[in-house]
Amino acid sequence: MLAEGYLPQALHMYTDQDGNVLHWVIRLKHPNGAKWIRPMKLQGEEYILGEPDYSRGKPLYNLRDLAKRPLDPAIVAEGEWCVDALSKRGVLATTTGSADSVQKADLRPLAGRPVKIWADNDEAGQRYAIAMADALRQLDSVVQLVDVALLGLPIKGDAVDWLTAHPIATGADIHQLLTIEQHRASGSASETAKKQATWTPDSSSPDSSNCCKWDDPKPIQAPLPPVSPFDAQALLPGPLGNWVQDEAARMPCPADFIAGAAIVAQGSLIGARCAIKPKTKDSWCIVPNVWGGCVGLPSAKKTPALNAALKPLDLLIANAMRAHQARMDEFETDKAVFEAQGEVLEELLKTAAREAIKKSLADGKKAEAEDSEIAQTQDSGKKKLDDAAEKLKDHRKKIKTQAPLLRRYKTNDTTIEKLGEMLRENPAGLLVVRDELVGLLASWDRSGHEGDRAFYLEAWNGDSSFDTDRIGRGSIHIPNLCVSILGGIQPDKLTRYLEQAVDSLANDGMLQRFQILVYPDPQIWEWRDRAPNKDARDSVLAIFEALVDFDPLDFGAEPADDSVKFPHFCFDTEAQQIFIQFSNDLHRVKLPNEDQPIIAQHLAKFDKLFPAIALILHLVDCTATGNSGPVTADSARRAEAWCKYLEAHARRCYGLLIDDGLRSAQALAEKVRAGKLANGFTARDVRRNQWRYLTREETVQAALEWLEDECWLQSREIGGMGPGSGRHSWRYYINPKIGDSKNAGSVVQIDSPERDNRKSLKTGNQDTANTDDRSLTAVTAVPKPGKSGDSQSSNGSNGSTQSGSFRENGTKTDVMVLLTPSEEAQIVEFLEYIGETDPPGVADVLKQCRIDVEKRQYYLGQAAKALDGKASIK
Repeated sequence: MLAEGYLPQALHMYTDQDGNVLHWVIRLKHPNGAKWIRPMKLQGEEYILGEPDYSRGKPLYNLRDLAKRPLDPAIVAEGEWCVDALSKRGVLATTTGSADSVQKADLRPLAGRPVKIWADNDEAGQRYAIAMADALRQLDSVVQLVDVALLGLPIKGDAVDWLTAHPIATGADIHQLLTIEQHRASGSASETAKKQATWTPDSSSPDSSNCCKWDDPKPIQAPLPPVSPFDAQALLPGPLGNWVQDEAARMPCPADFIAGAAIVAQGSLIGARCAIKPKTKDSWCIVPNVWGGCVGLPSAKKTPALNAALKPLDLLIANAMRAHQARMDEFETDKAVFEAQGEVLEELLKTAAREAIKKSLADGKKAEAEDSEIAQTQDSGKKKLDDAAEKLKDHRKKIKTQAPLLRRYKTNDTTIEKLGEMLRENPAGLLVVRDELVGLLASWDRSGHEGDRAFYLEAWNGDSSFDTDRIGRGSIHIPNLCVSILGGIQPDKLTRYLEQAVDSLANDGMLQRFQILVYPDPQIWEWRDRAPNKDARDSVLAIFEALVDFDPLDFGAEPADDSVKFPHFCFDTEAQQIFIQFSNDLHRVKLPNEDQPIIAQHLAKFDKLFPAIALILHLVDCTATGNSGPVTADSARRAEAWCKYLEAHARRCYGLLIDDGLRSAQALAEKVRAGKLANGFTARDVRRNQWRYLTREETVQAALEWLEDECWLQSREIGGMGPGSGRHSWRYYINPKIGDSKNAGSVVQIDSPERDNRKSLKTGNQDTANTDDRSLTAVTAVPKPGKSGDSQSSNGSNGSTQSGSFRENGTKTDVMVLLTPSEEAQIVEFLEYIGETDPPGVADVLKQCRIDVEKRQYYLGQAAKALDGKASIK
C-alpha cells in the first residue's frame, strides 16, 4: 500500500483493562482520500494483518480508561479515529471498530452505564447505531443516539468532521448535542427519561454528583519570602548611596540591582591588591572579590540596572583603551626607528666585513711583502669589523620585545585558558560579566570543560597562585587567581540550577559563592524623565578612578610579610568587636538552628562576605573623605547590615526550591488543565508518568493536597470496604470549572503531508510542540503485545531501533519499533529498583515508552544510571 501512494495516518492500540497490548489497527490514507484500515497482530517475529482470536469477543477500544472510570458516561463512535478525536476534547469514548463489528465485540464494560452513540452520517452508520443500541439495551444500559441529521455533516461525515468544524468545542458542548431517545428494555419510558435527565457532564459522574459543591478554583501560588526595602543610608556610604538612589529612581528599577552590582564591581577593582585580616593575630586574610547576581523576571530591568552600575567601570575601560592606544602608537614609532637604526648598523657591519675580506685577498697576492706589514693591515680591518659588530650588539640590547599591555578590568565571554593569560597580565583580578548567568553556569558542564568549575571555585578565593601547563600554550603562572562574577538570572532558570545544587553529587558549593544575590520585589513602573544627579555621578566616578591605582599603604594598610602576602587592613577595636559578635551569632545560633542545609551552606560563607564588604566600603569611604587607617566601626556596621539584608534575599532565592510542594502542585495543575489525567485518577496514575516535580510519592501527595485545598480537586475513598470491593484507594475528581479534562487516547498520529512535509510521531498525551520528527520510513511505533513485564533477548544494542515487519498480501513491509526487548528489560528492572512492581503500573510506563520518544529516553537514562551505580535514583 505504501508503494501505491498511501501514507501512514495513525496506529491505534487495543489493550486489556490493565493496559497490556493486545493488537493494533493501522490506518493509511491516500492523497485522493481513499482509506486503508486493517488490524495487525504479532505472529512469531512478524506482524501480520488480522485480529487475534478472542474467546469472549473483541475488546473495546480505550478499554483501560473505561475500566478506570466505571461510573462515567461514555460515547460510542464508529471507528478508532473518531474516538481519539473525542478523547482529546475530554470525552470518555470507545468503539468496536467498523460498522459491522458490533456482534463480534465484548460490550460488558458498558453494561449499566449511560451511553451515547455517535454514528457516521451514512447508511452504514445508521446500521451501526441500531445494532449497538440493541446490544446495549440487552446489557441494561441507558442509551441515547446523537441526532446526526442536525449536525450539518456531509454524506459519510463523522465526529472528526464535526470537531474540525468546531475547533473550540469542549466536552460539555459534545455532551449537550441533541439526541434521539432509546428506552431501556427492562424499564418504563418515564423511568428511562428520568435516568436520561440525570445524565449531564456536571451531575452524573462521580466528580460532581457524588462530590461536594464545587467552588471556583484558586491560583496555585505562594508568596515569596519577604525582603526588606533597600535602605541606602544603612548600607552605603553617602556618595555611593546618593548615586544608587538617583540611578534607580530615574529608570525606575529596584535600587537593589544597582547597589549589589556596584559592590561587586568595586570589589573586582580592588581585587588582590590588598586584603583584610578579620582576626587580630591570626594570619587568615580575605581578598575582597565577591560574586553577585540580579534575580528577576525578564521585565524587571536587570540588564539596564547592571549597565548603570557598571557605567563608571566602562569609563575606566574606555580611558584604558585610549591610553593603551597612545602607548601602542609610541611603541610602533619607537619600533620603526629602532628597526631603521638596526638596518643601518647591519649595513655597516656588512661593509666592514667586505672590506676585511678584500684586504685579506689583496694581502695574499703580496707574498713578497714583509710579514709585519701584512699583519698590521689585517689588524686594522679586523678592528673595523669588531667595532661594527659591537655597535649592532649594543643596539639590539635596547630592543623592546613586548608591546604595552592593555589594562583589563572585565570580560564578558572567555575560556579559562584565555582568562588565565589575562590574569597573568592583570594580577589584581578581573570581573566576569554575563547578562544571563545561566549561560556561564551551563558552559561549565559542557563536554571537554570539566575543569572549568574547579578553576572558578578556586578563583573565588582570590588569594592563591595557579599554574597551568599545556602543550600548545606552554606553562602559565598566575600570581593571584582572583575573579569576580556578576550577571542576571531569571527565577525559573535559577530554580532549575537549584535543583542540581541540592543534589549531594552536584552540590559543590558553586551557587553558595554568589553571596550578593538580590531578588527584590518588582518595581512599580511610572513615567520619569529628569536629568541625572551630576554631583553624585561625578563623586562615584572619582571613587572608581581613585581605586584604579591606589596604594594600600597610603590608605593605612600593613605591608605584606612572611605570613600574609598582600598588604592588608585590620578592624579597629570597635569594628573587631562587631565582627566577633557577628561570628558568634552566625556559628552558635544561626547555623545550628537552620533547618535547610542549602541555606546553612550559603550562610556559612558569610565568614568571607562580612570582611570583604567591610573592606570595600572602607576603601570607598577613604577615597571619598581622604581618611585612612584600619577598617572602621561604620564600615563594619554597614557590612553587618548587608549580611542581614542578603540573608533575606538568599532565603527568597532558595525558597524557589524549598516551596513545600508548590512547584509540584503547579506541575500537577498544568497537567490537569492540559487534560493529561482522566477524571477519577489516582496518585499512582500521576507518579507513573514521572513528570517533572512529580516523580516521588511524597511530592505527588503534596501536590494533590495543595490542589484539593485550592478547589481544583476533590478526593473520594474507593474500595476496601468488604469482600469483592477491591483494593482501598483514593480517586481524585477534577473541578468542572477548570474546563473539561482531556484524555488523549492511545494513538500515534502522523501529521498529514498536506499540512507539513515533516512526518511527526505524536502520542495521544503529547502536545504538538513536543512531537518527534521522523522520516516517512519511521512512521509507526509498534511494541510487541503481551504482558508488560515480559522481556526478551535482543541482538540489537541498547538505544537502537529494532525493525519488525507485517505482511500485506504476502508482501513484507518494514515498520520501526521504538522499544527493543533489551530496552524493555532495562526499564522493567529500573521500575523494580524504585519499587514499582504493580503490573498495571509497569504496563502503563512501557506503553508510554513505546509511543513517546521523550519518555523512552528519560526512562532509559534513569535505568542506565541505576544499573551502572553512577548516581542515586530518586
